[in-house]
Amino acid sequence: MSGFLGEMAAASFARVRAARARLPEAALAQRARATPPPPPLRRAAQGFDLIAELKLRSPAAGMLGAPDTSIAGRVTAYARAGAAAVSVLTEPSRFDGALAHLTDAAQALAPLGVPVMRKDFLVDAYQVLEARA
Repeated sequence: MSGFLGEMAAASFARVRAARARLPEAALAQRARATPPPPPLRRAAQGFDLIAELKLRSPAAGMLGAPDTSIAGRVTAYARAGAAAVSVLTEPSRFDGALAHLTDAAQALAPLGVPVMRKDFLVDAYQVLEARA
């Protein structure tokens, strides 16, 4: 694979290697199992449901939104506007994402009963465990 997707995959593999060096997969799996279940996805009886996306930067468009707005503030606004779930971009190099954003979003949205999900260039099951943990 070459081009943008190849670069993203290679960077993702490197992040997984570094993460595994910091925290072995068995320890991460244990942490994931100990995490409370996420809120269930509540779908509208009629109409359609919206999954909002928390994305701080786009490689094509640059910074998105006001830089001083907190992660919690953004995702809470999405939920209050009717989002059924929020997708959190965690890729750091081109999108300014972080796993901490996923944690912040989940903590902010738990009282509202809105689930979050990770959006990234996932190349390894370890990354799914990271998202769950």
